[in-house]
Amino acid sequence: MYNLSTDWTADVREKDIAQAMAHAEEAGAWVEEARKELAKVVGAGESPSGHVKVTVTGEGKVLEISLQPPAKRLDRHTFVNEVLTAVTQARQDAAGKVHQMMREGFPGFDPTAITAGADRLMNMPW
Repeated sequence: MYNLSTDWTADVREKDIAQAMAHAEEAGAWVEEARKELAKVVGAGESPSGHVKVTVTGEGKVLEISLQPPAKRLDRHTFVNEVLTAVTQARQDAAGKVHQMMREGFPGFDPTAITAGADRLMNMPW
């Protein structure tokens, strides 16, 4: 049973507060550094024919689509598939780089396993 009349602040020492503040500052600095590093991540992808190349940000936003002249002669369906395949590959490349950054920043953390677990939860019949 917890005694509400006890002064709970008696257990908190200045050293503990200072240590917690130092950890918070370190975490904040790491987050800021991670944001800067994430902004530098670029993923690249290429279509099966090699006529379409795509680059994306670490967040998966398309930066550039490069078309070789033969791509302009493809029928609409093939062209769309070429572009979508290149975008998908670029996003997978960027995600792999981001996951590697996370593994390096948090040893023992596996973002792929976390994502798979979240996907399983989202697809459960509740």
